[in-house]
Amino acid sequence: MQTSEIELDDLNFWTRPMQERAAAFRSLREAPDLAFFHERSVAGEPKPTGFWAITRYADVIEVSRRPEDFCSGEGIGIPETRPEVAEYFNSMIAMDDPRHARLRRIVARGA
Repeated sequence: MQTSEIELDDLNFWTRPMQERAAAFRSLREAPDLAFFHERSVAGEPKPTGFWAITRYADVIEVSRRPEDFCSGEGIGIPETRPEVAEYFNSMIAMDDPRHARLRRIVARGA
């Protein structure tokens, strides 16, 4: 499967058989470059900005060290969460530093 055929922003992708989705992610992992997806517009939602599909462990480590280039705080859902809603409904995985680091320290103390 070519990465250009993969449509992570299409909600129908997520209803396909697991083998098809696994093959798509395998293709993304095997591709030499990170894949960027331009989201589709959804009526009544903020204008989509697109997203990177970070599928390899080494890439996750790298982008985690580059918050100026990659962030989760602007939304991680498809479609994106409105900023005024994200503050209340997004989880820690959708936060950026310094708020993420502060909450992570609190959670880690309880471990």
